[in-house]
Amino acid sequence: MDAMIAREELDPSTITLPTAIVHGTADIGIPLSAAEANHKAIAGSVLLKVTGAKHAVNLTHSEGVNAFLTRFFDGL
Repeated sequence: MDAMIAREELDPSTITLPTAIVHGTADIGIPLSAAEANHKAIAGSVLLKVTGAKHAVNLTHSEGVNAFLTRFFDGL
């Protein structure tokens, strides 16, 4: 937690690499609005909202997340 508190803020609008954002709609640790704001700020980014998923969306909904990421990486 200390590392997260002490880190410098990143301006997502400065990201120029292809970016995939994956977020669960039921994540209480980081609100969906944060993912949506990053998606809006990062030009050309893609956002997967996983309905009902919490913070560990890659573990609890791995099949859908992996399919999304495969399509993302195949498109690069």
